[in-house]
Parts: sequence; structure tokens; C-alpha cells
Amino acid sequence: MNQKELLRYRLQSQRLLQPAVGSAQELVSWMGAVQAQDYAMCKWALGVRLPSADDALIEAALESGELIRTHVLRPTWHLVAPADVRWMLQLTAPRIHAYAQTYYRKAELDQKIFTKAHKVLERILHGKHLDRTGIKTVFTKAGINTDDLRLTHILLHAELEGLICNGPRIGKQIGYALLEERVPAVATIDNDEALAMLARRYFQSHGPATEKDFSWWSGLSLTQARKGIGQIVKEMEKVSFGGQDFWFIPPALDPVAKTTVYLLPNYDEYTVAYADRALLMSQEKDHTISRDNPLFSNTIIVDGKVRGTWKRSIKKDSVAVATESFEQLPATRRKQLDSAIEQYNRFLFPSQKR
Repeated sequence: MNQKELLRYRLQSQRLLQPAVGSAQELVSWMGAVQAQDYAMCKWALGVRLPSADDALIEAALESGELIRTHVLRPTWHLVAPADVRWMLQLTAPRIHAYAQTYYRKAELDQKIFTKAHKVLERILHGKHLDRTGIKTVFTKAGINTDDLRLTHILLHAELEGLICNGPRIGKQIGYALLEERVPAVATIDNDEALAMLARRYFQSHGPATEKDFSWWSGLSLTQARKGIGQIVKEMEKVSFGGQDFWFIPPALDPVAKTTVYLLPNYDEYTVAYADRALLMSQEKDHTISRDNPLFSNTIIVDGKVRGTWKRSIKKDSVAVATESFEQLPATRRKQLDSAIEQYNRFLFPSQKR
């Protein structure tokens, strides 16, 4: 498999080459988890893969609990399907807690404080939702110091323990809710089964990818990543490229489907879900995609590679998109870029006549 073929398979696995059908929840379940620290743009990460969806539909799925936004991998915000939250946390939370111990200690947070905070959260979120400001006010009254990043770490800990997650928005602010009120408890599974499930979700939706890619994306150790691959190895194929082994669950690749120009959001799964992102870059811009400086920008993807960046400016009933290409695009690709911009406009403003 050469680089062009590898990227084509990734575009297909990622539901870009052949967009998804069905619901936003089904898409997120297929992907395993979708990175989501930029709330507005993570909705577009689904929209670019699900042509039947618009911003309001994704927002409604988040409001209703059809999609859950919480910390579940690495750690950072992700969208996950409700049925997947608990088994994923069971698998990944111990690693994230271990990673966060230094920050807990620096913020002078211990188990006694966490236990007290959890009890307060259970009380104040029972049957309702609060934003960070509301929670901070109650914590202060309860004698729980929330200076600096203490509130962030307290909420992170509660998310990892499966106590809270994002709930409906309160005005323009993100709300918090009790996880048990958003996602009813389900039967638990053992860690080996959970690991196999996570590996399957990753390689079906992100492959071809390496064991290091899976370890990076999941936040699990390389030993765990290798074990997960071993549990589903009979379902996968392995190819070599650049001296590395890449694993994937073979999709039914459509020989007719042609790659086009994609307008991807920052932190998109296509660009950040791999430990080594050099495959995505044209040589002139390799420095923009180092591990120390992951893709914070919205990207323009051409032939599977990052060929530029874009910014948006929201107006009353439309969005203006400013693009910066790393190199001059041929006329055909320029037309495809214009179509991609129009697709994004329709996602935000589907009722506007074009």
C-alpha cells in the first residue's frame, strides 16, 4: 500500500470519502469518540460526515442526551454515544486519573475534597442542570475552594468517576448534569471486552493506523494498545508503509468514489487522532503539524493531505469563510473548495435559499 492508497482508506474509514447515513448518534458510535473541546466546531465534525444533518440537528442531539459530551480519552472533551460512556470510562479513567495526579496535587485536591464535592454535585444537579458559574457559587458556599484551576479539576474528576457530564446549555453556557439522569445504568463488561471494543471502533473508523496511533488516541498504554489489537487481529488486515505496520478493518472501498476537497474543523479526528501526522502534510508545511503543535486550525484537505487553513466569520444569516492555501489549487480543486464552503454554509443556515 502506498501513501495515496493509505490516505484514501483513511478518508473512507473516517466517513469523509463516502459520507455516513443514519443518525448523529450512529456516526459517533461508529467513530468510537469524536474530539470536542471546541463546542461549535465539533458539531461540524459530524456535519461534514453526515450530509443529512445541520447544526440545529446536532445541537438537538446534544441537548436531548442522544450524544454525550464529556472527558473520556487522554484527557480532553469528546462526543460519545450514551451506550458507550460507561464502558469507555471504566477502561480509560484510571489512566487519565494517573495522568492528572500531578495537577490534583498542585491544586491541593485530595480524595476528601473530591468526596465532598461529589456529594454537593449529586445534590445540586438532581433533576436539574447548572453551568460552571452556578456550580462554583454553590461550591464556595459549601467551603470548597475553586480558585485557579481547582474547579476544572474537580469537574474532571467527577466526569471520570461517571458522576457528571455535559447537559443542556444554559443560555450560551455549557450545562452540567448527572450522568445517571442522562444515561441510565447498564450491565458492566470486563476490561478485556471493553479493550477489544475500543480497538475495533478505532481501527474501523481511523484505520489504517499503527499501534502507537491507537495508544495516542485512546490514552492507553502501548502494552494495552497491543493487547487490544491482538484481541481483534483476525478481523483486521496489516500493511506496511515507511517501515511501520498499519492495521485496519477493511471497508468495502467504493472504486467509483472520488476524493474531493474537505473543509475540516480544528481538532478533527482525521488530523489529530494519530501519533504521527506527517503523512497528512505536504513537505513545505511539515512544521505546522508537529506533536508539540497539533492542528489548532481549521484545515483544508486535498487528496487526503492538509493543503491550507480556513477561518469563519458568522454573520446574521450566513458565514464568511476566509481560506489560506499552502499552494495554488488547480481550477477543479478550487471549485470543490467553493462547494465545501457552500456545504458548511448550508450546515449552519439550512433554510437560506442558495
